[in-house]
Amino acid sequence: MNLKYIKIVILGLILTISGASNAALIMQGGTGSGGAGNIILSGSGSTIDVANGSYFSGVTTPASGWIWDTANSDGVANPLQFTFSFSLAGFDLSTATLAGFWGVDNVGTVKLNGILLSDLPNVIVGNFTQLHAFSAGPGSSAFLAGLNVLSFDVGNRGGPGAFRASVEVNAEPANIPAPGLLGLFLLSLAVVARTRMTAKKA
Repeated sequence: MNLKYIKIVILGLILTISGASNAALIMQGGTGSGGAGNIILSGSGSTIDVANGSYFSGVTTPASGWIWDTANSDGVANPLQFTFSFSLAGFDLSTATLAGFWGVDNVGTVKLNGILLSDLPNVIVGNFTQLHAFSAGPGSSAFLAGLNVLSFDVGNRGGPGAFRASVEVNAEPANIPAPGLLGLFLLSLAVVARTRMTAKKA
């Protein structure tokens, strides 16, 4: 086998191995009617967009906007829970990452499967005049092999209420079993053999 075909075989092997570990976007979420969606108010309530010059209005990715519970739009101090659910079935948990930004008027927590990721405990202006980062992974024990739930428990302490969040989850597919990799590699060898036979006939 000459150098040309050796290079083809090596390239096929590299592509086979690298193809088994490509990071993938699992899911995105963002609040507001113009947001990325997928962040849901728990229970039977509905939400409305909130416009207030005091709230942070910078652009975030994924897209998001300020919202609040329709029934409590006057700022009633009832706690609310918003959830973002995603599945990691078929993905390598050690490569999973979750990252986002959030803000609230006035207080709240962010938890992944019950594990605290971020906390805004005090009634301070900074909770809604800027967005606060939260993240998990890679290798975080907060991730589960199947369904995962990111929960935002937020509350108002009087006056207007508002909540905003965006999130993105990425992970690499679980490794292809060794027999699968071998099959792909043998297929690349077959392609090389066929190419050589075609070249001899020409």
